[in-house]
Amino acid sequence: MRCARIVSSCVNQVYETKPGCLQRNSYPPVPSITVKARGEGLDLPIFVSQETIDLRICTTNRLYQDSVQVTNRGNTALRVSFVLPPELTPHLEISPPHSLIQGASSFSAQLKFLPLPGIFADCDKYFEGDCLKIPAEIRVVDQVLPVPYSICARVATSDLVFSSSDIDFGTCTLHESVVATLSITNTSILPQEFGFVHLPDCVDVQPNDGFGTILPQETISLDLMFSANKPRDYSFELTCLTHLNRSFKISCKGRGALPSLKLSENVVNFSATPLNSLTTARISITNTRLGRLSSAVIRGAVLPQGPKVFEFSVHDGVPMEISPRVGTIDLDESVSIELSYTPSLPVTAIREEALRLATEAARIGAREEALAAQQRDQESASTPEQKKGSRAASRGESQKKKRKGKGEASSSGREIEASGRKSGGDGGGTDRERSSQIQQGKTEGARSDKDDCSGEEGVKVDAPEEGSETWRQAVANLLNGFQNWTHQFSVSCFISSAAPTSELDTVPYRPEDTLYVEVRVPVVKPSLLILSNDGNSTLDFGSVATGDYLTKHLTVKNISDSSIQLMSSPLDPGGPFDLRNALRSVPPSSTHTLSLKFSPSHGGQFYEVMRLSHSGSGGTDLRLIGEAVEPRVVLEPDSDRMDFGHTYTGDTSVRKFQLKNACSLGVRYNIELLGRNDVKGAKFRAANYSGKPVFDCVPFQGRIEPESVAEFQVIFSPDHQSAHYSDTLTININDSPTHTLTLAGQACSSILYITGSDNQTEAEFHSMAAGMPSLGPDGEPVEPVEPVLVLFDERAGEGGGDVVKRELEIGCIKSATVKKNTGDFTIEAIPPSNPHSKTFTFDPTKGTVEASSTKTVAISFHPPQSAVKDGIIQANTNIILKGDVTRTCKLLLRAITAD
Repeated sequence: MRCARIVSSCVNQVYETKPGCLQRNSYPPVPSITVKARGEGLDLPIFVSQETIDLRICTTNRLYQDSVQVTNRGNTALRVSFVLPPELTPHLEISPPHSLIQGASSFSAQLKFLPLPGIFADCDKYFEGDCLKIPAEIRVVDQVLPVPYSICARVATSDLVFSSSDIDFGTCTLHESVVATLSITNTSILPQEFGFVHLPDCVDVQPNDGFGTILPQETISLDLMFSANKPRDYSFELTCLTHLNRSFKISCKGRGALPSLKLSENVVNFSATPLNSLTTARISITNTRLGRLSSAVIRGAVLPQGPKVFEFSVHDGVPMEISPRVGTIDLDESVSIELSYTPSLPVTAIREEALRLATEAARIGAREEALAAQQRDQESASTPEQKKGSRAASRGESQKKKRKGKGEASSSGREIEASGRKSGGDGGGTDRERSSQIQQGKTEGARSDKDDCSGEEGVKVDAPEEGSETWRQAVANLLNGFQNWTHQFSVSCFISSAAPTSELDTVPYRPEDTLYVEVRVPVVKPSLLILSNDGNSTLDFGSVATGDYLTKHLTVKNISDSSIQLMSSPLDPGGPFDLRNALRSVPPSSTHTLSLKFSPSHGGQFYEVMRLSHSGSGGTDLRLIGEAVEPRVVLEPDSDRMDFGHTYTGDTSVRKFQLKNACSLGVRYNIELLGRNDVKGAKFRAANYSGKPVFDCVPFQGRIEPESVAEFQVIFSPDHQSAHYSDTLTININDSPTHTLTLAGQACSSILYITGSDNQTEAEFHSMAAGMPSLGPDGEPVEPVEPVLVLFDERAGEGGGDVVKRELEIGCIKSATVKKNTGDFTIEAIPPSNPHSKTFTFDPTKGTVEASSTKTVAISFHPPQSAVKDGIIQANTNIILKGDVTRTCKLLLRAITAD
């Protein structure tokens, strides 16, 4: 467009205007000028079908293509050239730049737009904000006017801005992870998809594994988790790619450290735990043997191989117990660590609530006392005389109303009113006065309440003691308003290789050798409140001897708003714990007592959890703990056999033994004799003819206190002669057999006896006729002859002709019922008529035996040279025993030859 010249006759000045604009003089007196223009448009042969090419939103470093449609409406061919601003040469291209367009035809040129990041600086004058408007034209040969058109695009950057391009994770142990937060901002006006690719094994990006979409102008945060798998230096790059194929690099470095000790778990998740209950978890800590590759440079001086000292540290105020908290671990060994968490209400909160309840109770008591005192003062102010005068005035007023007219009644009414005011208004006032008094009383009461509230801080009460009714009520109030929450904290474990020389010494540690345990505990509100056992959910039975039992009671209260049906998880049927009573429905604010019994059958420590649940949600874990101690009872003398020896028939022999309780608990004992209970075995034992027990023990039951000794007497009382009295004595400690004694005894009808023979046991031929006198040929009773059989076996010797010896013991019993305390014995010679009279010899053949002693008689067998092959040599003689009575024993000698 050409410039227009406007001449003003008033000012004689010339103003040149910009193309397309008319400017007027700012001088006010100058009037407006009307300009009229007229023109005629001619069609040029070359034109574009789209004068504005809109490429919409374009991002840098991406190629966008479109076409420029040129039409020749003329009849002759024309040559055209596409002209662009020189600043856009690196970013915009039209191909081909020159072309020949035939008449009455069209031509399409290809437009390529590749905005580089420098387009904002190169083409700043073509930008309006982020919108780019490019003026372009087509020049035609032999045509003065070019054909204008424009190219529009909204250029957006595809950059992602990271909060940090260098990340140092620091030192990270091989058993833990270090988290760094990375913020990403999308500066583009388009959403961008991104993703971290080709991540090393030691890094993880969350959330969504490092992939996602960022909205325009949005900033998001990602967690970069570094987990070292080797003790070395780490240096790597993280690559973030976008859907536009843009790549961003983030340099990262870190150090991997291998601690001297290793935890089995670094994160411990506890189950939901109600208040005032105990929950436990176990982890292990191991002293691993480090290889040569573990001595990385980043760890500095490697801790020497060997025992390590560890110590767990818990923050103050955290209700967690760690056992053991401090210890020493040898190389290649592990230690089990128990984490015990007991959530409870803070003592300060309970004390504040209890103090508030006590203050409120004291305020209410003071208010009631003040009201009672005020009532007493009002009653004392109304004297009997005032009441009597009031009643007389009332009667006078009634009489005046009957005698006089209306005026007199009015006067009487004034008198009554005055009388009522004098009497203090005790029932004689009007309704208006009574209403006024009630309103005054309300006002005074409100004023009293206000005064009490204002002086609440002035009320002094003693702090309630723990365990008091006020304290328990404060606990119940806090439990009712308790809100569930999750307690999350960390526990540090410090490691050192130097052991302290004393209890007050501190040992050095290094941060890279420090372990951490993250603990998460959901704390929930309980429905049951434990009243007994100091509110503790752990019931400790202490130490109980095996076979014994201990019963404890636990009282719980329903602190919920509805009735609950108590239920319990089953206890181990083979375990030592037992619930002795049934569970029932507990109404709100009611209690129920549980009876629990601990009766161990073997030694050891026992732990069992009984889940006390109800029909609603939640429950309380009751932890039952008890230790069973094996009774250590020592028998003195330490022998499994008690032999009473020979006892005179009718006498009583007593042996003693002791039981010493060597444990720290009292034990119950019970002594049983098998002869009294075993009916089937009684026929194989010699029993008294009178039916009385042969053996007895005193005492047979009782209790032995710790470190005490109990003495027992075993009594042997035979009533007839027998060499085979026996019984079995069993000692039961807490109903469990611990010792067994075999009791044996022999009874003789005279003070002299013989042992060492080969007689058959009388149990093999015992009959009801035993003890009956023998009869002679004439029918007269004769003294029975006791046989004494001695067997000789030449084959037992070293060779033929060797002398075979046997021994007999002749003893004398000391009896309190027999005056004589010595005895004599004589062995008669074998009759000469016996061909083997010289084959057997005796040494000695006679002698005297003192009381409670024995004499040994040696019998020798001299095998003859002319013995019959496989024959038996027999010889008989008598042994005469002279004690309290004279007895003759038949000595039967039998020998088996070697051939």
